[in-house]
Amino acid sequence: MFKVSDKLSFVTTFCSLYFLYNFCSVLCFAVEDHFDTNIRLLFLFGDDYWSAIGKMFCCCAIAIYLQLSTTAKSLHMNILSQIMCVFFVFVVIAHISQIVSNYFNVCETLSDFWILLINIFAVLLYVSIAYIAEKIENVKKRTYILSGIFGACFAIACAVSAHYMPRSVIKTLNHDKETLLSVRKAVDALKRGLEVPVGLSGNVSVKDTNGKRIITYQFETDFDGLEEKRRFTNRLRKKFDFTAPLLKEGEQVGTVLFKKGRHTLDIPLPKLKPSKLPETKVFEANN
Repeated sequence: MFKVSDKLSFVTTFCSLYFLYNFCSVLCFAVEDHFDTNIRLLFLFGDDYWSAIGKMFCCCAIAIYLQLSTTAKSLHMNILSQIMCVFFVFVVIAHISQIVSNYFNVCETLSDFWILLINIFAVLLYVSIAYIAEKIENVKKRTYILSGIFGACFAIACAVSAHYMPRSVIKTLNHDKETLLSVRKAVDALKRGLEVPVGLSGNVSVKDTNGKRIITYQFETDFDGLEEKRRFTNRLRKKFDFTAPLLKEGEQVGTVLFKKGRHTLDIPLPKLKPSKLPETKVFEANN
């Protein structure tokens, strides 16, 4: 069975492996965004950089705490630890075999090479953690070294996430998503009548004048700048699901311009049908 360190409890082993899984996920996300492709790995779940960062932080904190805690030995369950490590090896083998099959099917890409390196790096990283835990007897020294490894991985993951999914961009995109939903809400209101909807975003104003619905909206995100820097990745597009056409009863009535600044949409209001006049009957007078 896969050799694990007796100095690592089951919980520590689990946290270390889950930390590595999320770290490698962030690297895989970066490869996907850099090469503008979709990676279909068997055991790659999720698509959010910062969610993976949050899991890494919690796993790192628990693993380091258990290294310093005297209760770690009581939590030790060698069989479960070995099962976790075997599953880890199985995941790595599955990913590498998938990449090898892509090569023989002549459908390999440059991104496959980087995914292969990430899997090899994950194995080396965990072997290093287990080796350090096994060979270094001093608890504090061992904890400092493991903290350094976790800290370096955490810093790399944060740097990659900040590059491909900056918090400032997420913030403005959240505001712009609310703006877009308000614009759609104003268009959908045409189906129910001519009244202007309430509860719209502060970046949207609506007026009905001269037989038209005038929708003024403002976007905060510099979409052009992100496109030029290749930072408006597929992952950001999937996360916020922006679509330009505005539809009313299945017909396109306008198009949203995704550009920083203030914009205006003129959407014709439905024409009111003239009410039918009551029929008048003509009676002939009898002579």
